[in-house]
Amino acid sequence: MSFTLIRRARPDWYSLPLNTGATAGRVLACRDDRGLVTILFDGLALTGTSFLTQGPTGLVPAGPTGAFALGRAHVGLVPEAGALSLVDVRVYRYGIQLHTPTSGLAGKILHGQFTYRTDDTGWRKLVPLGTVTGDLWMKRSGPLVELATRAVVPGAAGVVDLVTIPVGFQPHAASSTRLGTLSTDANVAAMASYFSGKFRVINGTATGAFGGRILWTTSDPWPSSLPGSAA
Repeated sequence: MSFTLIRRARPDWYSLPLNTGATAGRVLACRDDRGLVTILFDGLALTGTSFLTQGPTGLVPAGPTGAFALGRAHVGLVPEAGALSLVDVRVYRYGIQLHTPTSGLAGKILHGQFTYRTDDTGWRKLVPLGTVTGDLWMKRSGPLVELATRAVVPGAAGVVDLVTIPVGFQPHAASSTRLGTLSTDANVAAMASYFSGKFRVINGTATGAFGGRILWTTSDPWPSSLPGSAA
């Protein structure tokens, strides 16, 4: 057995300008040739406001605009007392923000790093069709699309359309999966499949709940707008 060593160009690191959220330290960012972005927080002295820096130019997707988070992680925060805690850091088009805690940041130091892809829509909460109730979310990362369902009740037995899948997310081939039942009724066990722009479910009862995740790949161009609302 032999292996071929593939050498990739080392990505350049860029220093992002600080906003009023920090008085010292650095926010560094780089992007590799596969679309993976790394954000590094190097000893940021926080002032107590949530807005850290402007949007990382060239490090965000060229697709749809919106307030969805491009990247999100819990990053180490060192209080003055020295005990370690975590802060929720999110990257948006317009900048990098701290979401929790929103107070008590002054005098603390932010450090650590996280990564995200530039071709990721983030989770979108979808509106179910017709009699369907429950939660449905969808996201696209590169060519991979994922549909997550929780406590979905079809409202009718037999074949029921769950949700519309817009262009930009549609499977390039037939996709189906069996969803797990949340009911003691064996007839609830449902088979979900894609048909003519919609995902539909075939089930044996109108009132039983089910849930699960469905994965597929798409060859659609990147979506010009995002469905539903930010999750």
